[in-house]
Amino acid sequence: MGVVTVIGLGLMGSALARTLCGAGHAVTVWNRSSAKTAPLVAAGAKVAVSAAEALRASPLVLVCINDHPSTQTLLGAADVEPHLAGRTLVQLSTGTPDEARASAAWAEARGAAFLSGAIMVFPVEIGTASAVIMLSGAEAAHLAARPTLTCLAETIPYLGADAGAAAALDVALLSCFMGLILGAVHGAAVCRSEGVEVGWLARLYQDGGLVQGIADAVARDSYGQPQASLATWAAAVSHIRDQARAAGLDSGFPDYAHAMLQRGLKAGYGDEDIAAMIRIISGRPAT
Repeated sequence: MGVVTVIGLGLMGSALARTLCGAGHAVTVWNRSSAKTAPLVAAGAKVAVSAAEALRASPLVLVCINDHPSTQTLLGAADVEPHLAGRTLVQLSTGTPDEARASAAWAEARGAAFLSGAIMVFPVEIGTASAVIMLSGAEAAHLAARPTLTCLAETIPYLGADAGAAAALDVALLSCFMGLILGAVHGAAVCRSEGVEVGWLARLYQDGGLVQGIADAVARDSYGQPQASLATWAAAVSHIRDQARAAGLDSGFPDYAHAMLQRGLKAGYGDEDIAAMIRIISGRPAT
């Protein structure tokens, strides 16, 4: 079994750590807020008291926090950075392809092997047959990390040495999702505006997926406890927009999506399911 550290215990980081513990790996966890470590201690994880201790604990370190700049700020602290040398760092935070390449150069300059990963599923799917994690970066890092990561996803393709490749596919998939999500919320608003039960839209997607989930949430008018909050999706849209601008693509679609989700954040819906955007699109703010 492997020895692995997980840094960042949001919904996704916690799912990763819990699954690694369940597979019998020796897992150390660290999170800025220690309250999130308690369930993982019960699952068998050891809690590091600092980011430096978390790095020292394992040769393999998975990072799942807000973004690449946050990772460099955290791991670049004077008391933490010296412990990067000799580690295999797997960056599972979201970002643009250029950010992933810059992170690879940053880590390698400090003696760490770097692997970029893109998690293509929601936290609840980690460790299931539907889970997919795309990997790219140094081949040595891939060879070191893969035996431990196999418990996290049924499908773990290695895309090659370009650290930006996994992030590129992540941005591409998020772009597809965003079009579907905003279209589904608008569709639910159409139903409402015309007096048609929104549940009928959900019934057209009985096999599940994003559209059914959004239609169900709107029909119930309940947006709490999301797998991915509106704020999380807003951050993802920022990456889509940044990639488009950096690559010289037309940014009309991500600009629109970004502006829409910023309206949702400004209205105070950041911690809710993205289906709460129905309140913005239909002009019916929360009461």
